[in-house]
Amino acid sequence: MKEKYGTDLENLVYYRGETHYFVMTATPESLESRGIFYEKKDNVCDLISPNNINIDNLLAYTRDVATWCNLPDYCPVTKNNLGKPDVSLFNFTNRHMSDEAAVLVPSSSQRDSSLLVGLVGDALLQPFWPLGTGLNRAILSSLDTAWMLREIKLGSIEEAVTNRNRTYLMMKNALAGSIQQPFGKVTVDPVSRYVSPGL
Repeated sequence: MKEKYGTDLENLVYYRGETHYFVMTATPESLESRGIFYEKKDNVCDLISPNNINIDNLLAYTRDVATWCNLPDYCPVTKNNLGKPDVSLFNFTNRHMSDEAAVLVPSSSQRDSSLLVGLVGDALLQPFWPLGTGLNRAILSSLDTAWMLREIKLGSIEEAVTNRNRTYLMMKNALAGSIQQPFGKVTVDPVSRYVSPGL
């Protein structure tokens, strides 16, 4: 691919089904050599800013990858919600995740008072798109947080927060085999969702 198209990839994931979906890690050098960037910038965020991307060249780069994967030229590129080709660059050099799903923050103004802070979805754990985990974990973390709120109503807030952080560890490490099947029969109770002796 590099010799034929000047397209150099560190990895490529191609999902083939009703639609064709590509996720790839292109080398900065190959993107630069193909004229993807209007200007060379030192900061990655500035480099891949939409204002610095030549979308026509990025589309040609992407089309070359699709052609290399034997996707015919007549297959159109899907349009995004703005009616433009749905191709873009993302920085995945760093992923962010919270250490805890819920914490009690002591009040600075009221004695024996604290604020419950709970995170769900992308705020809790940045998704890694090639794995398709974003929506799954958003749903699981929302259900886990709803269960925590139920536990607070019925008992100890400290115990509910501890249990919520335990389910967060299970969710973070969950694979298809560690989620109860069929998923349509699960409830808000984590025991109905996670296959784990820790609950």
